[in-house]
Amino acid sequence: MVRQVKAHCASADGATFFSVHWNVNGLFRITEAGDGTVTATFDPMRVGTDDPGDVVPDWAAEVPFEVGKLRATSPAVAEQQTGVPFDQVWPAAKLPTYRIPDPDVLLKGVGGSGEL
Repeated sequence: MVRQVKAHCASADGATFFSVHWNVNGLFRITEAGDGTVTATFDPMRVGTDDPGDVVPDWAAEVPFEVGKLRATSPAVAEQQTGVPFDQVWPAAKLPTYRIPDPDVLLKGVGGSGEL
């Protein structure tokens, strides 16, 4: 739900938003929004399962999401959907990490952040 609120806010006023997420536990999520509307939010391994709360766009059915290939497929999908090239060096780079504040604190006072 937090990701949907961020997508909603980040895509307001005609903007677009696209997010690919994965973690060390093997959980994946793709979220897309345009002009304040969430147009996709789903687990790429569960396309076609009709999970409650998921919004699966038509283009997702055409993507071969496969176990073991999601870390390559997900950024490729982001590049395809946004037209923004993905730097293949990034996933292997040793980058600094930062603690992000709780979303309720981070988005406090942002118009529409509590609405979907």
